[in-house]
Amino acid sequence: MIEIRTPGEDDFGPLTEFDARSFGSGAYTPEDREVTRPTMDLERYRLAFDDGVIVGAAGSDPFEMTLPGLTTIPMAGVTWVAVAVTHRRQGLLRRLMGDVHEDIADRGEPVACLTASEGGIYERFGYGVATRRRIIEIDRRRSSIAERFRPPAGSVQLSGGAAGGVVEERWDRYRRG
Repeated sequence: MIEIRTPGEDDFGPLTEFDARSFGSGAYTPEDREVTRPTMDLERYRLAFDDGVIVGAAGSDPFEMTLPGLTTIPMAGVTWVAVAVTHRRQGLLRRLMGDVHEDIADRGEPVACLTASEGGIYERFGYGVATRRRIIEIDRRRSSIAERFRPPAGSVQLSGGAAGGVVEERWDRYRRG
């Protein structure tokens, strides 16, 4: 019998192993886990277990969406969605997504977004194309940067974590106008 529940701290390691298998991304290193874990509120995730083994996962992360008029609303970013190949076509995805959507609604988040690895999967849950991506190639031999956009002479140094939130503060100010 399949058990669906909110993961505990002990489930995080096996969850990363399940994620790596599901998406073929290669094993998480200890450093990957150390960086990833603080970004996840496990209360927002659901795992499906079959005899103690993870066979499905889905969750959401909190975001804000900027709307016309520069207002923001809470938005859930649906993520880590996968079902093991051994457990497909048994309604497991529907159960996991249902639990995650219920949690999103309980949190008062009016919008849920995701980036789909296979777009057709999520239409049955009410998702659709919100934007398309465009790649434009510019022949550098026939173009140049306008003088007013050229950076001043000098050098750039990557600061890593030393920037102390400057990027985040500027992004927040930019997106709010």
